[in-house]
Amino acid sequence: MMPFTEYLVKVSLGFVVVSLLYVLVLRRLTFYSWNRFYLLAASALCFFIPFFDVSPMLNRLDSYSGQEIVQQVPSVSRVLPNPVTPAMTMSETPHAQLRVAPEQHPVDWLLIVWGVGVAAMLVRLMVRILSMARIMRRAQLAYHDGVRIYHLDQDISPFSFGKAVFYNPALHRDDDLPDIMLHELVHVRQHHTFDVIWGELLCMINWFNPLVWLLSYGMRQNLEYIADREVLESHPDSKAYQYLLLKTTLRADLSLANQFGYPSLKKRIAMMNRKRSPRLALVSFLLLLPLTALLLAAFRPELPTSPRQQASYPITGSRQGWHAGDAVLISGLILDNLTGKPITNMALTMERQKIAPTSTGNIIFADGVAETIGTIYTDKDGFFFKSIQRDSLDKDLYSYAFGHKGTLYKEFSFDAGHQLMDQAYMAFPVVFAQKKDTPANKRSLYWANLQHFQVQSRSQDLAAALKSYLYAELPPLLAENKLRTEFKLRYKFPKNVITRFRDGYFDRNRELMGYVGKLQFYLNGKKASYQEVNEAFRGYPYQLGVGHEHRQNSADLNTKIAYLTFPLYRDTPPPALVKGNVEIINVDHFDPAKLKNAAYMLDGFRQVAGVGSNLMPQKDEIRSVVLMKGKLARYYDRAQDTIWWVETRPAAEVFGRPDFATR
Repeated sequence: MMPFTEYLVKVSLGFVVVSLLYVLVLRRLTFYSWNRFYLLAASALCFFIPFFDVSPMLNRLDSYSGQEIVQQVPSVSRVLPNPVTPAMTMSETPHAQLRVAPEQHPVDWLLIVWGVGVAAMLVRLMVRILSMARIMRRAQLAYHDGVRIYHLDQDISPFSFGKAVFYNPALHRDDDLPDIMLHELVHVRQHHTFDVIWGELLCMINWFNPLVWLLSYGMRQNLEYIADREVLESHPDSKAYQYLLLKTTLRADLSLANQFGYPSLKKRIAMMNRKRSPRLALVSFLLLLPLTALLLAAFRPELPTSPRQQASYPITGSRQGWHAGDAVLISGLILDNLTGKPITNMALTMERQKIAPTSTGNIIFADGVAETIGTIYTDKDGFFFKSIQRDSLDKDLYSYAFGHKGTLYKEFSFDAGHQLMDQAYMAFPVVFAQKKDTPANKRSLYWANLQHFQVQSRSQDLAAALKSYLYAELPPLLAENKLRTEFKLRYKFPKNVITRFRDGYFDRNRELMGYVGKLQFYLNGKKASYQEVNEAFRGYPYQLGVGHEHRQNSADLNTKIAYLTFPLYRDTPPPALVKGNVEIINVDHFDPAKLKNAAYMLDGFRQVAGVGSNLMPQKDEIRSVVLMKGKLARYYDRAQDTIWWVETRPAAEVFGRPDFATR
């Protein structure tokens, strides 16, 4: 399902929750002003809830109990059709010449139907506006003092619109007019026209949702309750006011105006006679909080499986690979990098090469070149599968790979697994193939988490089971690939060291560094925001030097990255900098605790939290201590006026040791 269509579905579900809470609970209460605020705020909230993602917050929980609870709520992303829909049975493998399916742009018929409905509702709204304008043009201004009062000669109930009140004086007695005017002035002074127009817009956007129509009707009905209550508070005879409503009801209806004789008169009179709700009933409005949490959980991306959930399954594989005894499975998914859609009928060449296991359990390639053993093709869902049985007469062991060379997509080749003496080790990839005219994506390959993949029996269709499992693992991989691709299309040359894009952090090479809520930045040993890191390197070259950035994992996503505005080590400083800028400290009187919040060099290397070893020397290890000051301290760090120099090794083994004898 396309993103905007999915957004409409989520907005519609939000309105279902908001409407049901009002209809089933809040509508019965006499807190009309509270109900008005609820109807406006909650209906507006429905348009923003789909953009909130609670999964980063859940991932930061020390306990996985919260994740387990949330997992019980069906995810809309899982219920809705994915951009690619796998067939659950294997199709015949085509053994024809290479044919790469051209990129397709399927028509989103749901979006088209929605657009036609919105257009029809817009025409309906314009007709109503023109009808209202025609009536207002014929009216005669009778009074103007902040609120305009107009006289009409048409058979229409009194109504207000904006800051104006309209009525036909010939239809009403003089003693009825004060109540009528007070009622309409309440609408004017409290800006009830905004609520009416807002309700019309909701119906236009969500014309397909009957509960939205009910919500819009409830908005207008509640406005009448508010105005009726204001009149009754100053009216000596409530029965007379109710009879006045009866006399003015049988008039023409104006859908965009607040009419004195608005329909549902029976309900209005019933609410007038209802006993006021107790203040304790205001607690009912708090029901919106758990319902909002329920929507946030339903709109989440799929959460990772918790360790507790993992432990409830028999383990037959691992996150990195799957083991079998007598066969190597060459299998995976091939998807288009830009669209995320499966690539049909892509030819994949299979190769094998002899290997030799080592005593440590690793493998090395034996002499010789890779041998081509055949070609397989992806099916209509981008899935490929080949089972290679081990020949009992062949004593050699092999490593297997697959790859593609074509005219439309860039060349790629990946390992598929290898045989050992008593088992085979395999990993099943999800490949996002890149067209030759598109920006390169550093991460075009993902390995599915195979920890739960298991085959119940040999009679089970292994290919179908594996295909189903890979597609179940696919949504988060699609989401990450989409994030990477969209960033590259939007940012050609990122201006900052770190750019936040949606829920990811990207570097100047336009590669994903990590996720918001999971990646922590450090600046000069202290936790920092990505904005602080950007500000610290504002005047630096576009590509930072090697020593400025220290990643936990340079080849994959990170949870910690440290940045330094100073080098971790430097060559021996000139003697001129040493002279007059050092203070020799008596080791016996030195307390290493002083180093905890100070800048210091240990055996020639700067110790910084989040980078390298970050060692704290013990008292009995210290051989010498020097306090470097002024220009000498700034030689190592431009932002420091003093830096401790601590040695735990012989002087000859200390890197870049200054000549302290020249002090």
